[in-house]
Amino acid sequence: MTLKKQLILKGSVLFILSICLSANAANSFNAKHIGQGFTSLTTDFTAAINNPALASAYDSDDDFYFSFGAGILASDEGDVIDIGEQISDDINILSDEIDDLAFDSQTTLIDVANAQISLLIQANNITDNLSLIDESPVTARIGTNALLMLPNKYISLGIFADQYARLSVSVDYDDTDTFLLNAAIVTLNSDLLDNLSSSGQGLGYSVAEAGVIVAKNIIENENYTLNLGAKIKYQRIDIISTTVDINDFDDDEFDLDDDIADSTQTNVDLGLYLNWGAKNQWHFALVANNLLTHDISFVVDTEDVNFELEVNAQAAISYGHSWYRFSAEIDLLEREGFANLEESQYFALGSQLSLGEHVQFRLGARTDLNNVDEDVFTLGLGLSPWDILALDLSALVGPNDTIGLGLQLGIKL
Repeated sequence: MTLKKQLILKGSVLFILSICLSANAANSFNAKHIGQGFTSLTTDFTAAINNPALASAYDSDDDFYFSFGAGILASDEGDVIDIGEQISDDINILSDEIDDLAFDSQTTLIDVANAQISLLIQANNITDNLSLIDESPVTARIGTNALLMLPNKYISLGIFADQYARLSVSVDYDDTDTFLLNAAIVTLNSDLLDNLSSSGQGLGYSVAEAGVIVAKNIIENENYTLNLGAKIKYQRIDIISTTVDINDFDDDEFDLDDDIADSTQTNVDLGLYLNWGAKNQWHFALVANNLLTHDISFVVDTEDVNFELEVNAQAAISYGHSWYRFSAEIDLLEREGFANLEESQYFALGSQLSLGEHVQFRLGARTDLNNVDEDVFTLGLGLSPWDILALDLSALVGPNDTIGLGLQLGIKL
């Protein structure tokens, strides 16, 4: 695999659009959890989409819960999108000015020569900008999720739908375009600009899941409580690849519709939740996702590429009670991604402070132990009047112009 292909792939898939696209199959892009550093595995039954064992972690007055969420995480350190669109506009302007000059019968040879000097300066600006953003990746993640829970003392049940995507966009500058730009000006032939080879290239994947959640309280006594749960899901994986000529470079051209490979299967997640202490203040979770591995092989520009959806495992511990909680979570295994490229492995810290049942303040941070994705710091606010309706907002920031937003709506009865 060429270095340029690696750069395009490693862009950590974020030019984006997805919500959950949290970066993995394990944690949905849920605003409540983003706000506390993407921690969620030891909270309560509203987070059963991330740890199915939590489906049985509910209060006696909880009978029903529904939520819908969406979010986005993006990074564009080199300002590639804005510069790329400016380059496209400048090429079109240059083409028009060449045509005006070529078909103006009143223009003298001296006027043509002077105008060509000005146009060559414009061409140099175009190539300078192309060189500036060459191989600088834009990365993005996006996703959505919906969850319906019916907790009860026998077997708690739920249904869910979840989608997350990762996309990376990189500009490939072909220096032969410098010759074509200059030749178009010298010969006053704007048609040569249609042959420019520089392009924007996007590569990523989307995973869509839907299924059921079941959980059971196995042990409950004065010393500790143990819950076990499972998610059984139908899963579809789509590989996305697209190329846009630099003449037509526009962020709207990079979407999730250019499917070059797809595959479906049934998969399983398992979860464990344990809490103990005099006030049940200690909480522990262990989750294993995608117990059935899945590989997809495909070809991009004659290059053989392989995507691997592998088992992902996480452990979490938290301390807290009704009005506060401090959490820590770690990936025990690396997450899914393209083969031959380093995969992410996260460690996260999160906290939540609650003012009764009505307002929650959240703060957190997440780092990639493999230094693939940027470290992020998160902030969140939850509004849940009388613990019935819920509106959760979150934001995150990180180096290299990494930003993200999340929104979650829910109802609990």
